[in-house]
Amino acid sequence: MEDVTLAENNHILFSQTSNRKGYGKLLGESFIGVLVIVIASLLTNILFDSLGKDIYVGLYYPDAGNLTEDIKSNSIFNSLEDCRGWIDKQILIHNPNGLNYDYECGKNCDLSGGKPYICEETVK
Repeated sequence: MEDVTLAENNHILFSQTSNRKGYGKLLGESFIGVLVIVIASLLTNILFDSLGKDIYVGLYYPDAGNLTEDIKSNSIFNSLEDCRGWIDKQILIHNPNGLNYDYECGKNCDLSGGKPYICEETVK
């Protein structure tokens, strides 16, 4: 219901909605809903970050004298051991004599920008 005060020539001078309490309640409920969603999102991110595992990518250099030519693993590995297993296969394929090669397993690398790859750490 709306209260209206009319002045001369039927112009509205003042209008008041008598339903203001309901509108304020609706805004409060919306705010609480948004707040719950934000808190739930933050808690989910914290949980997954704390459970985050390191991932590895293998980089194999068939010619140790030319580190600009590498073979990058097509897979991402969940452990350093898995990455090293891939390296062992590359040695058998490319350097069966076991000489003149090099390798790295990059931990948590950003491969999106191409070479040089940016990794938290590289290990052998």
